[in-house]
This record gives sequence, C-alpha cells and structure tokens, in this order.
Amino acid sequence: MKTKVKKPINKKSAGRFAVLLIGTCIVALILPVYAQASGELEISIDYPGITAIPGDTPSFEVTLTNLSGTPLNAELSVLSIPDGWSGYFFAGNKRINKTHVPADEDANTARVQFRLTIPGEIPFGNYIVKLSAAAGEEAVSVIDLEVCISDEGIDENMLSVQYPEVEGSAGAGFSFSATLINNYSTEQSFSFAAQTPEGWSISFTPAGAASQVAGIVLEPRQNQEMTISIKAADDAVAGDYTVPVAAISGADILLADLKITITSSSKMELTTPDGRLSLEAFINQEAPVTLRIINAGNAALNNIALTSTAPQGWSVRFETPVIERLEVGEELEIIAYINPGANSLTGDYLVNITVSGSNTSASAQFRVAVMTQTMWGVVAVFIILAVALVLLMVFRKYGRR
Repeated sequence: MKTKVKKPINKKSAGRFAVLLIGTCIVALILPVYAQASGELEISIDYPGITAIPGDTPSFEVTLTNLSGTPLNAELSVLSIPDGWSGYFFAGNKRINKTHVPADEDANTARVQFRLTIPGEIPFGNYIVKLSAAAGEEAVSVIDLEVCISDEGIDENMLSVQYPEVEGSAGAGFSFSATLINNYSTEQSFSFAAQTPEGWSISFTPAGAASQVAGIVLEPRQNQEMTISIKAADDAVAGDYTVPVAAISGADILLADLKITITSSSKMELTTPDGRLSLEAFINQEAPVTLRIINAGNAALNNIALTSTAPQGWSVRFETPVIERLEVGEELEIIAYINPGANSLTGDYLVNITVSGSNTSASAQFRVAVMTQTMWGVVAVFIILAVALVLLMVFRKYGRR
C-alpha cells in the first residue's frame, strides 16, 4: 500500500494566498451591499452598514421600488436577527407589516422606517439583520443590515456656530447661524439656555420658523439650523463680551461661546439740575449757574474742557475749567459764573457754554436777563418815607382842632 506524502507548502505560494485572501476581504468591505431581488420589487437602504453602541436604538429609512409596472402591496418582515435583538417597521407613529408601492412612471417608490433595539450588554463585533419585502413569488427582495457594535466611532451631539465672533455698537442686534446636531440613534429633546449681561436679551429661532422657541426635538441623526439673536443693552460699555449658550438634553449639555465686541461710542449731555437754561444777572456782578455734565456714551471721557461764548465785554468763569475723567453714566455738577459787562444795557442776552471731550462735545445756550441797580430806587424810598412822616406830623398838629 502506497502512502501519500504531503508536499511541504511553498512559502511563495503561501504568501500569494495570504495576499489574495486579504484583497478579497478588502473588496468585500468596500463594495456596497446590494439587495437580493426577484426583479419586480427592490428593497434598499441608503446606509445599510452602521456603527452603534450597546443599548442603542438606531433607525433606518427603507425604500421600496416597484419595477413591475402594476401597484403592489408589499409584506415587510425580519428574516433573521441576532438573539436578544428586536426590530420593527413603522410609518408615522404606527408599526406596520405591509405597505403599498405605486407603479406610476414618476412615483414608483414607498418609504418606511425600520427601528432596531440592541441589547444593553452585548459583545463588540459585527452583526447581520436580514430584512425582506415580498409581494408574491415574482416580487421578493431581501437586504442585509450590517451593524458594528463598538464603543468607538460614535459621534457625539454637537452645537456649532459658523461665525461666533462679531462686533457692533451698543443697543445693536446681532445674529449667529448655529447648527444643532443629534448624532444619536434615538430622538433627543433639547432646551435652550444662555447667560447674558444685564439689560441684554437673547432668542433662539429654528431656520424657516417665524417665532422663537425655548426648545426643540430632533429625530435620530437629524440636524437643525438655528438663528441665535442677541440684542445688546443701549448703555452697554465698550469692550468684549462673552455670551455662553447651551442646548441641554437628557444625555448632553452642548455649549458654545458667542463673543461680541461693543465698539466705543462717545456722547455727552450738558444741562442744569432743573433743566432751566435761563437766569437773571446784574450789570458788573457775577451770577452763578449750576451746570450738569453727563457722560451718555459707552466709553470713559478724558480731559473735558469747558468754554463759553458771551457778548462783548462779558466774562464767564468756571469753578472747574477742566474735568480730568468722566466715567460711563457719571454725572458731574460744576458752577459757572456769568458777569455782564459794565456797559451792558437792561435786556435779554445769549451765552453759549460748551463742554468738549474725547471725540465728542455738547453745548447749551443760556438766556440771561440783565437788570440795572441805581440809587434812584433808594432815593424814592426815602422820599416816600419823608412824605409819610410830614403827613403824620400835620395830622397830629391840626387833627385835634
């Protein structure tokens, strides 16, 4: 009896076999998954291979295409599924096991959803779920869903802002384009929150919506464009502001920082404590008037000078002719002394007072009523008193007769 002797494996042949095997695996991985169909009905899924985590509940959009030329009622079923897993077809909010597929030339498809429930404790690896659509022996189609269970490669939910830094003036409105992304395979409910400076306001509006919302619900793997609108306070001080915003769900707190630069705006106001811009004065005598200077801008003012324009021969002096610094919103009262010239006549005159600071100024026009003081008034008083005294003496002397 002859004994067969096994020939040793040639190392060169073994190497070729290994290369061929690896190449075959690579091709198998990169080739798309095609449905097995009888020709009259085809089932397809845009993404028949996904990565998920234990306990996930991913959803798939399933498309049925009618190639028969006549309307079909397709029965939907799960041919095979790993132990402990479950899955069902649904449309709207209802589970279904059959759907109508039209046969119009421009409308021969139907779309339904398929949802998987993956056990919470399951080994990592690749799993296959087989789905079927059938409308008779001549219209049967089967597709494989490939699910890779892993703790890596799952994208987190995200709140992204396209241009998170802007600038403008106090009291202006600012808009930010944001995208809220639900990368989970389950529905997520988000509520919005923000921390704004005092006097500022903020709102969140979904793209295409007419009104703002406090929250939003996103379907699995769904994105939502948002507009975040912020209005700065009218008296916002010039500088940089950061407004933290958040989209909060049961699983995540998604944060984004919006940065706004309020540009400098200088503005002053000049008035009096009671708002009156008129006074009385006597010739060649100083008449005091209290001025109120207000920094109504959003930046501090430095080296504010007070000047005046008065009739010829008049003088105006200020208690403090130069103010070193005036903070935002600060008010300061200064006394101005107006002295009509010695040659002034009785009547009304105009005096302009101006305050000038950093890139801004303010003016106020005062109406000064000039009056004269003479000795005739004093003389007249003495004459009246003298006449009264004489009359009194006459009445006493001749009144008794």
